[in-house]
Amino acid sequence: MVKFLFTVGSWLLPAGRRARWREESLALLLEVRGPRRWRYAADLLIKVPVLAWQLHQPATRWPTPGAALSGLSLLLAAFGIVSAYLFSSLLGEQTAEALLLLAPLALAGYITRHTVGRARRRATAALVVVFGAFGPLVGVGILAAGPLAPGWLQPAAAIAGYAALSGPAAWLTITSAQAIHHRQAPLALHGFGLVAGSAFALAIAWLPWQILSNGQPPLPVLAAIVLALFAFLSAFPVWAIWTALRLIIQSARTTDPG
Repeated sequence: MVKFLFTVGSWLLPAGRRARWREESLALLLEVRGPRRWRYAADLLIKVPVLAWQLHQPATRWPTPGAALSGLSLLLAAFGIVSAYLFSSLLGEQTAEALLLLAPLALAGYITRHTVGRARRRATAALVVVFGAFGPLVGVGILAAGPLAPGWLQPAAAIAGYAALSGPAAWLTITSAQAIHHRQAPLALHGFGLVAGSAFALAIAWLPWQILSNGQPPLPVLAAIVLALFAFLSAFPVWAIWTALRLIIQSARTTDPG
């Protein structure tokens, strides 16, 4: 009789938990005798709905520290880009330009987490982290040391410095292109990343050209630069915010309690 009641009551539980619950409940009843066995059986059956409700509820967790920091760094990058664009008059032209160039540095946490977790070779991972994550710092260091170099070396220092500044953008372009090639969802997100990364690299490419040529670029080149800068300002905040929220939500995603 008790075994039949337990069989019926277990149907409230998830399929993978029914047999185990029946076995554990019957084993518990074997340890008691007399009226207590019936009280134990009634107690177990009364608690079945509560246990079933708990088992059917998805288990949640807080975002992992790495995901939370990476997501916050992406939000910081988006905030820096938007601030440089909207409040350029308040910040000053030079401050806004510096913020625009250094804002991708906030991708360092995300790039490091992504690279270390997926790179197969430590040397490759280290190279990507240095130039992809901390490229702006490397570029600023090279540009700051450029005037101290011999005259013949200064053009090369300018090119190397601005190339390092575009390190996060180059990483974003490559990884987004690979994701689109492999048709990894969501494709729209990777499309924004590809536009943002390539546009930033294109917009920053004219800076060493301006230093080396000491003049304004031709009108078609200037129009392409302005268009690339507008594309970056439009696509990068969308990609950064979308990626940050997706990263945090996936890290705290509900898991199957079974």
